[in-house]
Amino acid sequence: MSNRIDRINHLMTDAEHYTPHEMWQRRNNQQPVKRVASVAIGTLFQSEFIRTYVRTRLYVNKNFPEYTYLGAGYEQRAYRRGKEVLKILIMEFPGLSLEDTAEKLQCYSDTCRREIHKIWTPTQFEVAKLPVTGGSAVVARQPYRESRVSYYDMYELARDKSVSSREKRQFAHELEGLHELTGLYADIRGNHNVLYGAGGFIIVDTILIDGQRQDFRVSDNLTAAEDVQSKLEIIKAA
Repeated sequence: MSNRIDRINHLMTDAEHYTPHEMWQRRNNQQPVKRVASVAIGTLFQSEFIRTYVRTRLYVNKNFPEYTYLGAGYEQRAYRRGKEVLKILIMEFPGLSLEDTAEKLQCYSDTCRREIHKIWTPTQFEVAKLPVTGGSAVVARQPYRESRVSYYDMYELARDKSVSSREKRQFAHELEGLHELTGLYADIRGNHNVLYGAGGFIIVDTILIDGQRQDFRVSDNLTAAEDVQSKLEIIKAA
């Protein structure tokens, strides 16, 4: 996927989570002209209509014309067609080809399906052509999961009084058990990565975090794995 498209995606995702002032602060290493341009475009992308239009033009039209836009995060963009969800992955594994990335993610997902099958969404990874934007990308296909609630974040999950503390702790313990067995964490950090349906909690995010990986960081002082650990503590304390 081109660097230009990747930059546009990150600007749109920033626009969903940060004010113009915060976007300005996050780009303090950019040259002044690029910094002003980035924040100006990011401010434009704070319109949900514009974000949806651009994402649809970038990914769905002609590439996957039968799908409608669902939502986006830093690592992937999600679209739906009936009972199927298609996710186009933005993230990369340094040194791995798209084919190797798809194989690695499939191995991770199959491991989760085996260890935490009740809460894990089965996922099929493949490399797909993107005729409009050019090149190829790793895509993930999942069944669409019906739910009573889609949690914005783990703080909202912790506050959900309709779910017992016991069930929340059990959910957290299952994810801790996954890490103890495999070294992997399910990514519960993002918005709407966890749902609650008729059968209980459901994880729909496709990305898994290697607990030993130090370069996948939320900030200078916090790795993604440590961030997941902190979210699990919030759930257990609810």
